[in-house]
Amino acid sequence: MKKFRIVSICIALILVCLFQVAWKVSDVLTDLNTSEMELRDRFFSNLKQKQFQLYGWSSNMKKAAQTLDPSRQTQAIDFLATWAKGYSASKDFKERYAAWLDKQYPQIDLKTLEGDIEEKYKRHLRNTQNMQPADFTPTLDILIQNGETFSGMEGMLSSLPPKDRVEMKKQIDDAKKEALFYKSLKPLLKSDFETFKAKYARHQAERDIESEKGRIETNNLENAQALSRLKDPNQLIKSRLLYFLENSKNIDFKAQTKLVNNRKKFINPSYEQKHEIWKFCYRMGPEPTEAARRNAQAWLNSLK
Repeated sequence: MKKFRIVSICIALILVCLFQVAWKVSDVLTDLNTSEMELRDRFFSNLKQKQFQLYGWSSNMKKAAQTLDPSRQTQAIDFLATWAKGYSASKDFKERYAAWLDKQYPQIDLKTLEGDIEEKYKRHLRNTQNMQPADFTPTLDILIQNGETFSGMEGMLSSLPPKDRVEMKKQIDDAKKEALFYKSLKPLLKSDFETFKAKYARHQAERDIESEKGRIETNNLENAQALSRLKDPNQLIKSRLLYFLENSKNIDFKAQTKLVNNRKKFINPSYEQKHEIWKFCYRMGPEPTEAARRNAQAWLNSLK
């Protein structure tokens, strides 16, 4: 039972800084067979995760943690909170964070597509080589009909909300343009099939490029918004602290358990549905949990 409680202290240290960092950063590093560089890597690695992570300790760190005197629990948690807060304000962390953001949310230059159109044209042209005029007729008829159908929807534009109206107008205009193009192309099926294939392939290549441009523009916009939202790492840290505080409250430390298939289960079935952070805090006990929550709240308050 003593070992179980000491192992649980490891979880308290993870929870207090919320990014899977480890214990004390001076003499305890030797005791845990780890280094401050490893702590930094774990802190930064887990900050990047979209969801809070509890696992990832090395086996050596777990074994070393089991030897820690329980009387140092609160002191270790307080020290770790101070270390984590200090590292989050360091030059090393800020530089790594900025580099990660640039890599995670890049802005792609549309000029990179300029050389792609010829390759796409050649690919589409190759795809037409074994086709006959009759193979194209059904497709052209459908495309022309779709364009005409969209044209008939122009009367609906005034009934749409402004933001939807702009998008629908664009779809209608694009469909009308496509219909006109395929109407002009269709006679070439009989009069000059080779020219038809060349123009058809070129048009498909241009459509591919436009589609790719649209995708890149959308990604660039979303990435720019993410960069603006996340450029201050404290906003991400705040979300982690809030996540922990929300999921570590109202813990019933007197809850009874029973063995089920050699695993401890709560007698109260509703507790089995609790978040894993809640369950880990239960196993740690009230004092380590309170120390973790106190430090997390103090850090959160300093970020407001």
